[in-house]
Amino acid sequence: MENQKFDLDAPLLRFSGGDVLTVKDSFEGIAVFGGIGAGKTTSSGRLIALNMLRHGYAGLVLTAKPDEVDLWRQYVCETGRGKDLIIIEPGGSEYFNFLDYECRQTQKGVSLRHNIVSLLETVINSGQDTGAGLEDGRFWASALRMTLSSVTTLCLLGYGTVNVQDLFDIAMCAPKEDDGHVQPEKPPHDPYTKARQEAERRVQAKVNAFLATFPKEEIADLEKRGLMDAFALQHVSSYRALKQVNQFFSRSYKKLSSKTKSAIEFMIVGFLYQLLSEPFYSLFCNNPSTFTPETCLEKGSIVVLNLPTKLHHEAGRMIQVATKYCFQRAWEKRDTKVNNRPAFIFADESPIFLHALDADFQATARSSMIATVYLAQNLPGYFANMGGDKSTYKVKQFLGTLATKIFHANADADTNKYASELIGQEYYDDKTEGVNFGDNVSFNESKAQKLRQIVRPEEFFRLATGGKNGFICEAYIHRQGAPFNGKSHKKVRFKQQFFN
Repeated sequence: MENQKFDLDAPLLRFSGGDVLTVKDSFEGIAVFGGIGAGKTTSSGRLIALNMLRHGYAGLVLTAKPDEVDLWRQYVCETGRGKDLIIIEPGGSEYFNFLDYECRQTQKGVSLRHNIVSLLETVINSGQDTGAGLEDGRFWASALRMTLSSVTTLCLLGYGTVNVQDLFDIAMCAPKEDDGHVQPEKPPHDPYTKARQEAERRVQAKVNAFLATFPKEEIADLEKRGLMDAFALQHVSSYRALKQVNQFFSRSYKKLSSKTKSAIEFMIVGFLYQLLSEPFYSLFCNNPSTFTPETCLEKGSIVVLNLPTKLHHEAGRMIQVATKYCFQRAWEKRDTKVNNRPAFIFADESPIFLHALDADFQATARSSMIATVYLAQNLPGYFANMGGDKSTYKVKQFLGTLATKIFHANADADTNKYASELIGQEYYDDKTEGVNFGDNVSFNESKAQKLRQIVRPEEFFRLATGGKNGFICEAYIHRQGAPFNGKSHKKVRFKQQFFN
C-alpha cells in the first residue's frame, strides 16, 4: 500500500457563518435522528456519505431497506469511487468467511477461542430481550458463554480450526444424558464423540511430545507419586483445555434440566442454522474471503452488505452484526501511524444493528480514526432493540459516545425532549410590572433571571422536511464543547436530493 497521508483537519461539512465539522470530528461519532419523511436519508445522511467518500474514507455499510444498495452505487459514481465498491449480495462474487477470517488472526497473547466465542456471543445476544431478573440474566449469560466456549474449544482441539458446520454438529450432539439415562436416538459415532476422540488423540500426542523432553527417571518418579496428570495439566495448555471441556459436558452441562439444555442449545444453533442456509452459507461460510477488513483499509474499499433486513429479516440482521463486529475489532487494532486512512461504519435504521459492545468500541473509535454514522427515526427504536430493564441507560450510554447529533423534524415526543434537554437551558430576564392604587397611584417593575429551554421540544415538530419546503430540510446540530461561535448547537439547513 502506498503510504498515503490524509488531511484529518479538512472540513467534512460546512455550515453558515464559517462553522465546520472536520474529518477528525467525525471519528467522535455522528447520530442522525428524523421521523418518517423528515429527509434525514436524502439530506444530511446523503451529504455525510458523499463527503466521506470524497475524502477517501474506507467504509462498511449495513442495510435495512432494499433500495440502499442503489443509493451507494450512486454515491460512489458521483464521487469517482466506483472501483472501490464491494457489494456482498446473493448471486454476487464477493465473500467474507468471517469464522475462517477469525481463525487466521494470530496475535501474541490473544486467545483464538476467546475471540470466536466473543464474536458468536455478541451476535447471538444482539437484539435479545434480556429483561429477566438479575440473577436469571447472569445465569443465562454464563450458561451460554460456557457452552459456546466448550463447543468452540472442542472444535479447535479436534480439528485445529472452526467452521459453522462443525460447530453446529457438535452443539446439536452434545451429551443429552438426563438423570443418568442416555437418549436412545444418540448415534454411536456422532459429531460430538468424533470431535472429542480426535481432540484426545491430538492432545495426547502433544503431551507425549512434551514429556519426551524430560529424562525417563523424572517421568517415572512423577508416575510413582501420582503427579503425572497434575504435571501435564500445569505445562500443556491444550490438555488443560480438554479436561475443562470434558468436565463441563460430563458434570455442569449434565446437571442442567432438559428444558434448560434445550434453551441453550437453540440459542446457539439458531444462529448457526441460519448460516447454513443460502445465501448466507455461500457468502459468509463456504467460499474463501475475497477481501478482509485490513485490505479494505489499505485499498479504501467500500463494503455494502446488500442483505436488507426487510428481505432477509433476522438472519440478515445477525450476519450484518457479525460482519460489523469483525470490522470493528480489526479496524481498532490498526497502526494509524502506518495507515491514517479514515474509515466509517454507516447504518440507516441503525437501532436494529446494535450489539452490547458498541459503546466500548465507540469509546476508542476516535484514536482508531473510525467514524460511526448511525441514522435512526427516534429514541424508542433504540430502546426497543437494546432490550432489557436497563435499556434506557444502555442506549443513553451509547448515544453519549456519539459526539455529534443532528435532529431533523420528529413526531416522537421522547426524542424531541431528549434533543431539547441535550441543547440545554439559558437564563433570561423575567420582568414583572405592577400597579398600586392608594392615595397615589404608583407603578413598579421588577426583574429576575430564570431558566428556560433554549430550544423547546415542540420546535422540532415544526422543522422543514423538504418537498413542499423547496427541498430544504432543517435540523439542529449539537456537538460537545462550543464549536458554533461559543455555542454547542446550531440550526442548519440541508438540501434534499433524490436519485432517479
